[in-house]
Amino acid sequence: MIYIGTSGWFYRGWRGIYYPQELPPHEWFKFYASDFNTVEINSTFYRGAKGSNLKKWKKESPPNFIFALKAFRGITHLKRLKDASEDVSAFLKEASALGENLGPILFQLPPSLRCSPELLERFLEKLPQDFRFAFEFRSQGWFESKEVEEILRSKNCAFVTVSAPKLPEVVKITADWAYIRFHGKTAWYNYLYSDDEIKSWAERIKEMANRLKDIFVYFNNDTKAYAVKNALLLKRLTYSTG
Repeated sequence: MIYIGTSGWFYRGWRGIYYPQELPPHEWFKFYASDFNTVEINSTFYRGAKGSNLKKWKKESPPNFIFALKAFRGITHLKRLKDASEDVSAFLKEASALGENLGPILFQLPPSLRCSPELLERFLEKLPQDFRFAFEFRSQGWFESKEVEEILRSKNCAFVTVSAPKLPEVVKITADWAYIRFHGKTAWYNYLYSDDEIKSWAERIKEMANRLKDIFVYFNNDTKAYAVKNALLLKRLTYSTG
């Protein structure tokens, strides 16, 4: 299955561009979910996961809608994957409120965290097996390490494919599923991918779908609702049979 959406949906700058001007904010999610089958939640990175909020969104979403959650920054940026087992357990306990609507948990690592296969392996050893975990790296060394790929592959965890300034735009398959994030090719968040760029990615994603169980794709270029425009085009091209 191919899941395509954006990184968050509550952007006031999208009003009048994507959301109808007269649509009240409390109806934005319902409007969004009528177009997309997934969303990546970024608020959990800043405030952690709250089961009450997740249950509310679950209730408002279509039956097969999938929520991907970005892991709390206390795990990735403060503890930097060290001695974080209790934090991970607490996060996953709240995340479980989504039930069958819960998708991958995204660990977005800071640029200052240099490549350390040993650190990654120790962290993965303590993760439960009944969740999907994806790792987005922001430092070059992680992309160059075959050992990192092997460690992720051993746990069926995804090496996130990123499109972002000064990061390698490479696809590394380390699981029977994949996770792709579009931040903006030359400018973080403020970049509109061209139709040709989206068409090229649509072909790659359709090819990947032939050999993977699921693919999760999120656009984080939220400026001027670029994310929505790009996601809608990718959705149309990817789901087409022509």
